[in-house]
Amino acid sequence: MDDLTISRRADSALPNSQTYARILKYALIKAITLFITVAIGLYLTITVLNLGGYVDKIFSANIDEAIGAQIQGGWLRDVPEPERTQTINETRLGMQRAAGLDQPYLLRSLRWLWNGLTLNLGPSRAQFFYSVDSGEVESIVLRHLPYTLVLVGLANILVFFASITIALVLSHKPGSRTDRLMMFLAPLSATPSWIFGVLLIVILVNQLRLLPPPKSFDINEMVMSLDYLKFLGRQMIMPVLAIFLGTFFVGVYSWRAFFVIYSNEDYVEIARAKGLPNRLLERQYILRPVLPYVITSFAVMMITLWQGAIALELLFRWPGVGVLFITAIRSVNTPLTLGVVVVFAYMLALTVFILDVVYALVDPRVRVGGDNQSAQAKLIGRRKLFRWRRTPPVTGTLLTDSQAASTSPVVKSPAAKPSLKRWWKSKAGLRSNLAEFTHYPSAVIGVIFILGLVFLSIYALTAYPYDKVVELWRAQGGDFYRNTWYANPKNALPAWTNLFRRDKLPETIILNSQDGSAIKSVRQNPNGSNTILIDFSFDYPYHLFPQDLVLFLGSSFTEKAPFAALRWVTPDGREFDLGGQAVKGPYGYYLSRDDKLNRKLNSDQPLFGLFGDPGANQAAPVTGTYHLRVTGITFEPESDVDAEMVLYGQVFGLAGTDSQRRDLIIPLLWGIPVALAFGLLGAVLTSLLAMVIAAVGVWHNGWLDEMIQRITEVNMILPVLPIAIMVYMLFSKSIWVILGVLVLLSIFGSAIKTYRSVFLQVKQAPYMEAALAYGASNWRMILRYLVPRILPVLIPQLVIMVPVFVFYEATLAFLGVSDPYLPTWGKTIYDALSNANFINYPYWFLEPIVLMMFTSLAFLLVGFALERILNPHLRTS
Repeated sequence: MDDLTISRRADSALPNSQTYARILKYALIKAITLFITVAIGLYLTITVLNLGGYVDKIFSANIDEAIGAQIQGGWLRDVPEPERTQTINETRLGMQRAAGLDQPYLLRSLRWLWNGLTLNLGPSRAQFFYSVDSGEVESIVLRHLPYTLVLVGLANILVFFASITIALVLSHKPGSRTDRLMMFLAPLSATPSWIFGVLLIVILVNQLRLLPPPKSFDINEMVMSLDYLKFLGRQMIMPVLAIFLGTFFVGVYSWRAFFVIYSNEDYVEIARAKGLPNRLLERQYILRPVLPYVITSFAVMMITLWQGAIALELLFRWPGVGVLFITAIRSVNTPLTLGVVVVFAYMLALTVFILDVVYALVDPRVRVGGDNQSAQAKLIGRRKLFRWRRTPPVTGTLLTDSQAASTSPVVKSPAAKPSLKRWWKSKAGLRSNLAEFTHYPSAVIGVIFILGLVFLSIYALTAYPYDKVVELWRAQGGDFYRNTWYANPKNALPAWTNLFRRDKLPETIILNSQDGSAIKSVRQNPNGSNTILIDFSFDYPYHLFPQDLVLFLGSSFTEKAPFAALRWVTPDGREFDLGGQAVKGPYGYYLSRDDKLNRKLNSDQPLFGLFGDPGANQAAPVTGTYHLRVTGITFEPESDVDAEMVLYGQVFGLAGTDSQRRDLIIPLLWGIPVALAFGLLGAVLTSLLAMVIAAVGVWHNGWLDEMIQRITEVNMILPVLPIAIMVYMLFSKSIWVILGVLVLLSIFGSAIKTYRSVFLQVKQAPYMEAALAYGASNWRMILRYLVPRILPVLIPQLVIMVPVFVFYEATLAFLGVSDPYLPTWGKTIYDALSNANFINYPYWFLEPIVLMMFTSLAFLLVGFALERILNPHLRTS
């Protein structure tokens, strides 16, 4: 019997009534299992929340509010004071007993768990004023939930079908221009969707003006109608497109690689030789075997997007549970925060459940149930068809070993034991791989960029030590005399933008009477006073007006303060009397804020009157040499007057400035070591710990492996991002503590499932039996024989995970979760987007976004090259 006949029989093995009955029973058992998993995860979350007594405060506040409402309603109005207070206290104690606050912690926590699972958390209550819905937590959450489901669900459906269609088409033409373009764009998908959302706002709203800007609206006041649906449709375009751009290219890249592998199978070649059309080949002979992996990847993608929607909804002001969660956490609304976390856990569990059942339905190679009526998927059909000869039986649950059992071609059973030394010295080892690495120009460029980042990190740490950079960044700019950033213009573009402009933007000009840049002369008067003349002379060749002009005056005297008079002279000979006043101390005179000068010049802005050409049809400055003359009169022999003039331009430095006049080069430079440390530490710790834990579980098997898998399943249900935000808001403001939380929650994730599936195959290798025969210890078996076989998988994945944690830091900072002292890329973006006029200063947030994307691209290019070098299947595709 040939392979084609076998494949047709497998394709015809569609589910019958008995199969549906087993699937129904399997689905029921899976639903119960997932519910228990959610309950365990929620119990852990409640325990974390209650470390500071926050859950206790929920019920205590409910009781106090109820008693207060009764008192305001007239309860105990006629009761004398001693008896009144006693009655209130007795009532409070009785209500506390009814709420279980007098019970042991275990019983109390179980009560909280049930209330959390049923969303019976009472009314929404904020400790700090913030715009948030009022009413019961359950009704608030359920009112916002459909908006998140529609947004993320629609985007996922579009990504799923579009990426599969394109990947199937590209699998027929590996190496084509379109194929190379998709592979080149794949690293873009490491960028979070909210960053694409920022770019879409800049392009589609600010530049092209094709779409309306994001607009917040109160869903409680909206009435369902056709106009409301049209409004929602317009508001959904950009967030849906942002999610699409954030996941489409990586889906095409990863699925296309598996389609290429399966398109070269013998049974596909036979079917192609018999003249079967491409559509039938794609659907029945290529897509069908890979569908379990596609579904598994789609599940992981959806789980990620549920949590990623928090930042996206906040950016686009979309009234989903993401915005609701941020509002609740900022207002310390503990009941509402816990309610949203419960909903996130339910959404993750429901995603796993639905796709797990679909997995069992679409895969003709597995069946659920069995003689023992367990919810396991057992292998059926001929293993030769799918090349499973060395694959052990596996469970059929989503995100488990079935993924690797059906599609993972990365590890083959070797004939000799692996070791790092052998891998280094072998012909196909590290040395030859490094030589082959140079054949990938994109990877070489990535390495060069990473080395440049390391050099800039060293420069940032040496040029701006931690204490200095914290002091600089926390110094307030603005109008304070001689402040740290007083000489910087506000919201100034980088100076290098003038290279691309015909009309150059004015640069900042600083002249000081003390350093000789301004001419200062002193003349003694007959009456014993002195006349001090300070002439600020500067050339102004620009055709645009400056941002502002400020004169900082200072004096020294004993009893009588000096007097200073100001005069302005234009290049065409016009003179303006700017008035005068006594100089009693440090004083900053902002010409743009002088209403008297504004009326005197009869201009909307004083700078237009001082610099403007009166004969021009449109407002334009007169070019040439200007003079600002200060005439100071002192009344004491030792008295003196000094001044500094700052003409604020519209460009500054390499990176520009923000709304507080701070030089943006500081957060851009310091963001590099923070991003690298955050990314490398997170990726290395997560990958290595997950690998070791998976190896230990596979090797020892039994209860230990089962416990690791159950912990992993519980952890995968927990919403990582919301929990990290809660820890930050309630317990610690340190960014490194948050990194530890992220690593801890990421260790027991899909990585353990992936590594375990590979270790299961390696464990059956002949050299493992030989090592056991000569008495190798367990740890030697794990570290010297088991772990090295996964290095071709681990190294690329470790490199590729670095951008994930880099963007984690940016996403958390965008949500307000960042180090309170240290400037980072994410905090810079947050500050920019928090500015009311952020759309007018795109450089402010585009600069850190570009740096993050280039950093991500560099690591991904290196990681993808390592994948193709270390995995021969990808190398030939």
